[in-house]
Amino acid sequence: MKKYIIAIFTVCLLLGSLNLEAQPRYGVKAGYSYPGFLAGVAVNFDLPIGFALQPEVQYMQKVMDMGYLGTWNLGFVEPGIGLQYGLDLMLLRPFVAVTPFLSIPTDKDMSLNYGVGVGGGLDIWHFQIHAQYKWSELYEGFEIALAYFF
Repeated sequence: MKKYIIAIFTVCLLLGSLNLEAQPRYGVKAGYSYPGFLAGVAVNFDLPIGFALQPEVQYMQKVMDMGYLGTWNLGFVEPGIGLQYGLDLMLLRPFVAVTPFLSIPTDKDMSLNYGVGVGGGLDIWHFQIHAQYKWSELYEGFEIALAYFF
């Protein structure tokens, strides 16, 4: 598990060193993922024509009803790369986003999972509010998060 986390963090750092239109913004992120919570880090790159790329790695705790097996609390490390398109209105930037992701379970007995999230958000100064609906083989649900970029 540590190898996956180190590899994902290294990829985020390498993406941060790319020479794009603007300086990358590094941030922390926390929020609610139905039913559970999330916390992580993100890097945001401004691209031309209103696009932005936002790789992120987050830890998610999910409470899942497994039918006759009962209710399980499952942890996942989820790296994802969000593609955003928005309008820069000087102080505000509303955007829509598509985020493919990989779910790496913290439980050794579970297998890797993948999915996609679709949603939108709003950048205000150093803050970003982001809401999306995620689909994968194991779960689907709504999440909302607040990020602060340095």
